[in-house]
Amino acid sequence: VIASHSSCRHFTPGFERNMGDAEIVRLKENGGVIQINFGSSFVTQESQEKENKNRERIMAYAKENGLKRGDEKLKSYWEKVSKENPIYADI
Repeated sequence: VIASHSSCRHFTPGFERNMGDAEIVRLKENGGVIQINFGSSFVTQESQEKENKNRERIMAYAKENGLKRGDEKLKSYWEKVSKENPIYADI
């Protein structure tokens, strides 16, 4: 058994994609392994919240301006928001 693209819910409470302690123990008991994903939103709640806020801000901007994914104006705004509000975890 393998749990891929997961991490430990201990670090990101409420992020259901990550595994809880009891699930990790059961995985071990069944000879399974877990692939720890070190993407920032998988390892800290703070990064996950920042990413969600950035996404909400960008989606609101897209809606207000009638923009769709791939529009250059939206790409530029995405880059601006990401630069002003970095989400990366430092672990």
